[in-house]
Amino acid sequence: MKKLRWAILALSVVLCVVIFFSWDKIASSKNNESVENNAIGSETYVSGENYFESARYSRDQVRSETVSALNEILNNEKTEAETRSAAEADIASYAKASELESKIESLVKAKGFSDCVAFVGEDNVSIVVENVLSSEDAAKIIDIAIGETGFPSSVVKIIELDSESEETSAENSQKD
Repeated sequence: MKKLRWAILALSVVLCVVIFFSWDKIASSKNNESVENNAIGSETYVSGENYFESARYSRDQVRSETVSALNEILNNEKTEAETRSAAEADIASYAKASELESKIESLVKAKGFSDCVAFVGEDNVSIVVENVLSSEDAAKIIDIAIGETGFPSSVVKIIELDSESEETSAENSQKD
């Protein structure tokens, strides 16, 4: 049943590609970009109405479809034990990412931000927030992400939702 293993691998790759292109579409909705140097992490400014609801919905929808496909593999009587284990591991990975995203979102909101959405990957995390006003605010958010995921600050990206529809991206990673 090597075909099923390849199917799981292909499904995982498709999920990553969909998230990548969805994220790129959101972050590049405007053409003008200017770069600023920051002392901590990375910040990108994006805009949009109901962004947080839409981003959470899209993230959860893609994940739900992927888990559904993995469950079909699990429920197939012809699925080999090794393939079944891989599908179970993928489902567990998605569940863990969901849990981490939820925790990060709750903790960021608890620090006084009105809303946010987190995207946890295998080795990185991106957090979209409203109104990061200072490097202290960015440091608080990065500390939350590091504490929950264990990732180094160099792979934590903060994206600020700009209410004035002006997109600015800034990238400056702090080395651990």
